[in-house]
Amino acid sequence: MTRATKHKLCWNCEGRVQFDQENCPFCGVYLSPSIAKEAPPEFPEPLYQKANPQEQDAYSHQEHSFEENNSTEHFSKEKRESRDVILPLALLLSGSIFCLFGIVLFLFSKDGTLTLKWDANFFPFYLIGGAILFFFGWRTLNRLKDDPQ
Repeated sequence: MTRATKHKLCWNCEGRVQFDQENCPFCGVYLSPSIAKEAPPEFPEPLYQKANPQEQDAYSHQEHSFEENNSTEHFSKEKRESRDVILPLALLLSGSIFCLFGIVLFLFSKDGTLTLKWDANFFPFYLIGGAILFFFGWRTLNRLKDDPQ
């Protein structure tokens, strides 16, 4: 009694190809090597370790006390902190941008105008306004660093 050769189907032309061949003899397409049916599937090890029964028993006897107030206080504190940081950063950003714009107007204007047709006679307003915004933003940010809450 002869042993029958195993075949697999080509995904491109659906031809019967011997199991050990990597290329289809009919269309020449590459066939990925098939996993033998006898080989057990390999599963990756879990990224966590299972707790031993003693640890599970120790945790199962503890009462679960969930206080919603702590979590809401935590979120409201984070929200308040993010609000406290937004104002100084906005002041710093706008102050530095207007300050740089005033310097660019002062340095690169010809006959009182910048190439983009901004009136350079207003550079003191941009420069002073930017410096004021920058100063208040810097002061507010330093006040946040010193405040330990």
